[in-house]
Amino acid sequence: LAQIYQRLEELAGDGEHMREKRAADILHGLGFDAALRAKAVQDLSGGLRMRVAIACALFVSPGLLLLDEPTNHLDLETVIWLERYLNTDFHQTLLVVSHDRMFLNEVVTDVCLFENEKLEITRGDYVTFEKVREEHRTRQERLREAQEMKREHLQEYITKHAEAGSNGCKAAAQRKARMRKLERLGMEAEAKIEGRKMKASYDGPVEDVK
Repeated sequence: LAQIYQRLEELAGDGEHMREKRAADILHGLGFDAALRAKAVQDLSGGLRMRVAIACALFVSPGLLLLDEPTNHLDLETVIWLERYLNTDFHQTLLVVSHDRMFLNEVVTDVCLFENEKLEITRGDYVTFEKVREEHRTRQERLREAQEMKREHLQEYITKHAEAGSNGCKAAAQRKARMRKLERLGMEAEAKIEGRKMKASYDGPVEDVK
């Protein structure tokens, strides 16, 4: 709260005229002409209300700005303006979630991937992230192929000795050991390819989050 009050004091010190001009500039960049700026928010469409929400967030200039699919209700011109604004006029921390790859490539410096209950961070833009991911997938595919060859070899050993009628405690123990190893290889390969899914939700107050 102290940081919020400090920021409000800073905004108050900017002067009424400067605040109005800055607000008008941001709204103009997001596609609001004078006629639209004169309307009440409740009279705007859902898409324009989302633009107002983005404008408010940019105007306050918080220490951490969270944008969830910000380009969904923007046309090409306003997307380009937002990219330029975030790169030149916004100097705080930005966390953005988006399916717009071109937008991400213009505004991000790091990409966070949450997968298999792990958070991985890749330095660089989205193109760099895709390149790193492709290299990772290639390594995983090679590993899967190597495991598949090993599984086939173990299966061949088990089948061969079973057909030959190998018996005795030692032979039976070896077959069981190889069968367990075969099962583990199958589960490991499946986990590496499909990954693990996680569901989580929280409806309580933010203050209780640890």
